[in-house]
Amino acid sequence: MRFAALLLATGFAIASAEIRAVDQPKEPPKPAPGNAFDFIGRIEAATVEIRPRVTGYLEKILVKEGAMVKQGDLLAEIDPRPYKTELDLAQAKLAAAMAGSKVTAANLARLKEAITRGIVPKEELTQAEAEHERSEAMKDAAKAEVKLAELNLSWTKLIAPMDGKVGRFRLTAGNLITSDGPSVVVVVATDPLLVAFDVDERTILKLRRDGLNVEKLTATAGLADEDGFPHKVVVDFIEPQFNPATGTVRVRGVLANPKGLISPGMFVRVRLMPPAK
Repeated sequence: MRFAALLLATGFAIASAEIRAVDQPKEPPKPAPGNAFDFIGRIEAATVEIRPRVTGYLEKILVKEGAMVKQGDLLAEIDPRPYKTELDLAQAKLAAAMAGSKVTAANLARLKEAITRGIVPKEELTQAEAEHERSEAMKDAAKAEVKLAELNLSWTKLIAPMDGKVGRFRLTAGNLITSDGPSVVVVVATDPLLVAFDVDERTILKLRRDGLNVEKLTATAGLADEDGFPHKVVVDFIEPQFNPATGTVRVRGVLANPKGLISPGMFVRVRLMPPAK
């Protein structure tokens, strides 16, 4: 038993050492041909978690897991009947409030005419105006209730917020989901993708001395089974501060993926070229 435990502990130690070896920055990269610098990057993607904004039973799932969707596509639907009933009630309240507003407006108009003719004293005008203002406020409140009910009803439809690929649904139809609860599904962008890589201090200092400008930096990338760096990367962001634990700064670029060959999580080789002088 002690021998097995020792082997297990040794295995964990070796695995931990390997993980640390991957995570820890290597020696500063050697300049590549043409005074460029090579790095190892990881593919990332814009990801949106679709969370319910109303509570109800998941009634329908309308797309397959892993399917490609367009922005605005309907992914799933929560039972809309309770929210349709709330909307009907709000609209009925609005109709009643509008009718009451018409009555108070007509009463106010008749009272003003009667005051002009001297039939009714002016003191009664204040009360009539207050009643009309109250009815107008009730009408505005009823309109707000209708807008809220319409919004809640619209949230029973889970819509794709962007183009991408649908992940695995975490619930099946028939389950109760709660407002602002766990996400139902994730949509992951597939084109374009992002390339993130860490650049050491020495390289950044050299780039700065050469006139570092994100818009002027150029980069290319190569996949694991490719020779060279055939994919263009548009550098669009450099973190404003270094990570003191690694002595590196995160650099990010945009990578086109029209054929869907590349997936988030992949490693890529990145060649970064300094600004042309």
